[in-house]
Amino acid sequence: MAAQSDSLVDVPVDAGPLRDMASRPPHVAAHGTAAEQSPTVKVAVDLTSGTIAGIAQLLVGHPFDTIKVKLQSQSTAASAAAFRGPLDAAKQTIVHEGIKGMYKGMGAPLATVALFNAVLFASRGQMQVLLAHKDGSSLTLADHLVAAVGASAAVSLVATPTELLKCRLQAQGCSATAIQRLRDAGLDPANVCCGLDTVIVVGR
Repeated sequence: MAAQSDSLVDVPVDAGPLRDMASRPPHVAAHGTAAEQSPTVKVAVDLTSGTIAGIAQLLVGHPFDTIKVKLQSQSTAASAAAFRGPLDAAKQTIVHEGIKGMYKGMGAPLATVALFNAVLFASRGQMQVLLAHKDGSSLTLADHLVAAVGASAAVSLVATPTELLKCRLQAQGCSATAIQRLRDAGLDPANVCCGLDTVIVVGR
């Protein structure tokens, strides 16, 4: 019985796998490393995280973009300018349109943020496949640059109409105000080419 007990005690136990599992962070232990994930899961995770990040960026950054568009679309004539600066533009927008005026035009980019990320990741992945080296070596910095340029070109097909619609909604109603201010300043709107044409077209 003693010899049998000693043999059981002396049997070596490989604790490597258990130690590796214990040393992994919780999220890695639960979902596996990036290399262990299937391509479908990895794409789904990338698209989901990119979409959430895009929505957060819109919620924080859109009011600033609205003020930028309003300032860019007003007349550059000092006496006919609707706003004295960014703070004045924000104040007047909130007073006349409410806080929702700061988020005017956000629907277009918000509706396409998932499509934007899908096109970005898919096109970049395809570019990397096309640029893959036959010997299996990693892509160079120049290869990644070309892949990024190709992905950006593909994304512009989605981003351009979205930005156009967004800017038109953000500057909506500015044309009438700008024309009236020009007339009050004694200027002929037809002879002013300092961005007024953009205001009129965008404000329609």
